[in-house]
This record gives sequence, structure tokens and C-alpha cells, in this order.
Amino acid sequence: MKKELLVKEGFDTVKTFRRIKTKISLEMKDLTPEQIMARLAAASKEFELKFGDNR
Repeated sequence: MKKELLVKEGFDTVKTFRRIKTKISLEMKDLTPEQIMARLAAASKEFELKFGDNR
């Protein structure tokens, strides 16, 4: 059975995407490439611990 995506009335996907993108950009603007890679690696590890590797 296919689950249907429930969308709140008045929810603006594009506005939300842009807000999140801007927030991340501001948080990472002064980081070196090495710091960015370290942050992404940590986030990946956290994701694996939280949700497991279900590939």
C-alpha cells in the first residue's frame, strides 16, 4: 500500500528549502574544506547510529 504525503495547508516547500539552505550556508561559510568534510563525516556517523545502515 502506497503512503500518501500529507501536506499542511499553507506550507511553502520552496520557502522552507531556501530557509534551510541559507541557514546551513551561514553556519558553514567560514569553514575550511577540511572542517566541512569533518562535519559531514560526523553527521553521517550520527545518522548511521540513529537509523542504522538499511541500504
